[in-house]
Amino acid sequence: MFCGMAFRIIFALFLFIYEAYGYVKVAKDGKIVFGQYAPQGETAFLAGTFNSWSPNSTPMEKLGDNFEISLSLSPGTYYYKFIIDGRWVEDMDNPAKVDDGFGGFNSVFTLTSDNKILMEVPRIKKGEISDLKDMGGTPLYLAILWHQHQPMYLKDPATGEYSEPWVRLHGIKDYYDMAAMLKNYPGVFVNINLTPVLILQLEEIIKNYDAGLFPDKYLRLTLKDASSLTDDEKEFLILSFFSANWGNMIDIYPRYKELRLKRVWSGNNIDLARSKEKFTTEDYRDLQCWFNLAWFDPDFKEGEVLLPTGKKVSVKKFIDKGSGFSESDKKEIVDTQFEILKSIIPIHKELLQAGRIELTTTPFFHPILPLIYDNYMTSEPLPSKHFQFPEDAKGHINLAVEKYFSLFGKKPYGMWPAEGSVAKDIIPLFADAGIRWIATDEKVLARTLGKEFVSQDEKYKPYFASYDGKSVAIIFRDTELSDAIGFRYSKMHYKDAVYDFLSSLYNIYTRYKDDTIPHLVSVILDGENAWENYPHDGKDF
Repeated sequence: MFCGMAFRIIFALFLFIYEAYGYVKVAKDGKIVFGQYAPQGETAFLAGTFNSWSPNSTPMEKLGDNFEISLSLSPGTYYYKFIIDGRWVEDMDNPAKVDDGFGGFNSVFTLTSDNKILMEVPRIKKGEISDLKDMGGTPLYLAILWHQHQPMYLKDPATGEYSEPWVRLHGIKDYYDMAAMLKNYPGVFVNINLTPVLILQLEEIIKNYDAGLFPDKYLRLTLKDASSLTDDEKEFLILSFFSANWGNMIDIYPRYKELRLKRVWSGNNIDLARSKEKFTTEDYRDLQCWFNLAWFDPDFKEGEVLLPTGKKVSVKKFIDKGSGFSESDKKEIVDTQFEILKSIIPIHKELLQAGRIELTTTPFFHPILPLIYDNYMTSEPLPSKHFQFPEDAKGHINLAVEKYFSLFGKKPYGMWPAEGSVAKDIIPLFADAGIRWIATDEKVLARTLGKEFVSQDEKYKPYFASYDGKSVAIIFRDTELSDAIGFRYSKMHYKDAVYDFLSSLYNIYTRYKDDTIPHLVSVILDGENAWENYPHDGKDF
């Protein structure tokens, strides 16, 4: 009986391995043949860096027990997977693979200039992409737009304090740094979208702090003497002052990790009574400091930074100190935060005036603009009540333009509609406000064209959106490349992630290098939310 069972297990494993068999080879005509053995499969697609990982744009043909497709590829490195009946499958016969960021692997091969296939993972040094060569011809343009935004947070009606600290904390980790880093790369130009509702809150918390007020609840409880915290306040610190990525922002600091592990859990909940018994006054004071220190950008934690205001700031001495913080340490840490916050608008002004960035904006309070214009611009079923307020939609756009002008002395050319929400009826509102271009997602283009997905030829170029005699240019974000930065690359080794991204761009470039018309790839995503999921705040990537 045991032998029979063992045989069945071995046979099942054999079938699994055999059925997972894939292959990549060079055909006589020079094309690259991808194949996957799947006798029971009904549909198959090929996805990879050659088609921006589109799951349904490259169908494979069923040939007997295999699915196959032949592609004309230029020399370079390619990442790929098969999609059999909706299931993503790596090429089990290819030993070259990298983490795909989703708990599996992408298969990899390099096509040499003499049309040979090398099953190996490219390993690059920092700043070196040795096998991505300039092949001449028409260049490929890359537009990167970082969307810097926060919602309008609630305030305590009694104190006027904001309920959340995220404008302040993302300000010291992302909003300053993501602009300032461009000073180290003079050949790089990007677009940064600053939402008016973010700027409004940033200005208010700076004003309140300078006036001796507490901008948010978290800051008040940071600066309160640890020896006078109430039981309710201690519980709040234990629950809320570990609100950061544990692996990348907390556990990398021994004292902060020690404090996190002091919490006592009961099932999925923290036992506050037992946890409070383990925390000393010194623990609470160190926790107050570490929650604020963890959110500083690495530049401030690793050295001194000269701000555009002329101030030099650093929290390295506190990182090095690690524990045993004093009340005066807390105040200095927070004062440093506000020096950085006060430099966010100046660093953007400096880069704007130098021509290093284009600044764009969003309708003022980040609304879903078409639904304000007319809430019947939605999918079925329609809302029970019909609401139309085009004047309000227009007001959001005009107020955003006015706010931008008051800060930067000029009107914006571009606008990212909140959540990429667009409709033909609101095109004249943008045009009338002097907006020359807007952006949205490629899925909007697909729906506009009446398709499930768009081809590279369709999405890698700008369009004009016109209605009622008014027009603005419109670009469409590459969903896969944008989402890869936002979600997938943080789970990969940064060199593999960089190579995946640049290989995707390189493959698009080689596809269009002989066209007389240049093509544009638009990578657009939140500028603040991804990086805490990357080691070292994404600096290496």
